[in-house]
Amino acid sequence: MKKFNRSSTFLLTGTCRGLTIILLLLISPLASRAQVPDAGVYSIWPGNDSQILNLDHVKGGQIFTNWKDLEPGNGVFDWARLDSDLALMNSLGVKASVQVNANMDDFPDWIFDSVAHGTLVSRSGPNNPEIIYPQFWDPLFLDHTKQFIDALAAHLKTSPYKDNVLLIRQNWNAVATEQYWLSSADQDPSLLTPTPSGHIYDVPYTDELAIAYSESIVDFHKVFLPEIPVAIRAFTKSGGWIAENREANIPSHQNLVDDGFWFYSTSTKPFEQNSELFAGYLEYTKPGLTVGYSENFANLTGLVDPDDTSVSREQGAYWEALWNMHRGVSFLAYRGDDLADPALFDTFEFANKYAGYHASPDVSPGAWIALRPAVINPNMQNRFPDYEWVDNYEFFISQVDPDNTSVGLTQAGPFPAKESYWSRQTNATDRMEFILNSEFRDAISGKDLSIRVAYLDEGLDTWSLLYENAGGEINLGTVAKMNTGLWKEAFFELSNADFIDSVKDLILFSEADGDDIFHMIELILVPEPLAGDFDRDGDVDGADFLKWQRGESPNPLSAPDLTDWQANYGTVAPQTATSTAVPEPGPTAILCAVLLVLMVCSRRGRDLPFAV
Repeated sequence: MKKFNRSSTFLLTGTCRGLTIILLLLISPLASRAQVPDAGVYSIWPGNDSQILNLDHVKGGQIFTNWKDLEPGNGVFDWARLDSDLALMNSLGVKASVQVNANMDDFPDWIFDSVAHGTLVSRSGPNNPEIIYPQFWDPLFLDHTKQFIDALAAHLKTSPYKDNVLLIRQNWNAVATEQYWLSSADQDPSLLTPTPSGHIYDVPYTDELAIAYSESIVDFHKVFLPEIPVAIRAFTKSGGWIAENREANIPSHQNLVDDGFWFYSTSTKPFEQNSELFAGYLEYTKPGLTVGYSENFANLTGLVDPDDTSVSREQGAYWEALWNMHRGVSFLAYRGDDLADPALFDTFEFANKYAGYHASPDVSPGAWIALRPAVINPNMQNRFPDYEWVDNYEFFISQVDPDNTSVGLTQAGPFPAKESYWSRQTNATDRMEFILNSEFRDAISGKDLSIRVAYLDEGLDTWSLLYENAGGEINLGTVAKMNTGLWKEAFFELSNADFIDSVKDLILFSEADGDDIFHMIELILVPEPLAGDFDRDGDVDGADFLKWQRGESPNPLSAPDLTDWQANYGTVAPQTATSTAVPEPGPTAILCAVLLVLMVCSRRGRDLPFAV
């Protein structure tokens, strides 16, 4: 089985879970000390396909169901389908988001026997389905909603599969799933239809009632906390949010963070679509004050328009992942057909490498910067002229004065290469300078690094990578381009990193015409040698014991070196700092190791140096 069963081996709740996480952060290796637990790539639509969930780059899934299926009668609950999906996640050893919709036909039938309903005329038309919604501002509907949320929370908190719940994805379930307000065209009271008994709430709709409804829904979801995380839509704020008057509703998200909620949003675009929405991510998830979750509402067919084939799937998936990590998203959810596309696998693996480390530079497996121009949404620019639009996507590396030392490019290089969509080109200054996050710089001091630079192999000139230490600028290497027209990667090794607290740490220097095009710089921590791996081949096995036996370990024939071999026998060194797989040796391997030790020690006529 691909994944260990986390739920059956890690059944912790409440304070016990919190103390255990703290303990793990203190004793775990680099990959798990401060990374958001279970961070990475998740599957949605479908979120419970075992074939998708068994892909190596998929960390977990989604459980989707409807209110009408879970509460077929008023106060009568049927958890069978939910429990079945949770049992599947448990058998696969993964977690899943839980989403309950009430979208048009997904409301329980009995709701409309209790509460009046309306029809949206603003969305009516020959090509649009009729949207019926309950009179959601009726206190009776709020009572029914609270009853359901309370019951769901109580069931999940006592479920044997509780630890397979990643989060509750909050929905409004008022005007369909996504909306809790009415446009002006839909506010006419005559559009409401009473219940069969003639009931109708005689208070007409107002935006204030809609805001009060949204605040009630958020308040109802507190019942899950702290045992089960709840992700609230990122545009939710104290004071509410009304589609037709967004400019007047931009108060702080601080109240949600104080209550312990996470944030989530849906998107298929790797840039700001809505500045007041993403401001919450940049202000709260990026510094680690809360946790971010993002999911695609459609397949990765384009960045701006689903019919825009000038943007490849590879580019859409890749840059959306970079954007999400830039803004502090720990959980990146994609549709199943995207996750199964081999052309996108390297993007998902890169996301799994870094997701969840955005607020932990001191233990991150590396750092990167993806170079791009600022992409301005004209609608948002008109409404928010003072908003500072993002250019490069950064993960502990920033470019110094990007617009005065380089030019942002779009679709430079071959299509559909993911690097081509955005990049930067050196200008007449002939150099781009970069500075490291100070905590990351301190954490990598004295360690070995591999530095990857993605560049467009266009032209026949050369460029160099420099770094600055106390002795000045040091050339790590020069690259001669071959004019293939393809994106290539150059790797530079830096041993015993000794960056200083400077105005620049790394420099891309154009040696000739100053027109070099770059996509990314990535600093990767080289894993420290594995204790007991005396032949430095990346694992601890019988060959290493023979090295010890021949006196070829760091401290020849010493008990401490042999103890290292014993403690790590069967361990494979991680390929990067994010992988800490420590497979347990099987019975045959253990027996062989014991026999080997017995044979060697017996031949040498010495006592065993450790108990077996």
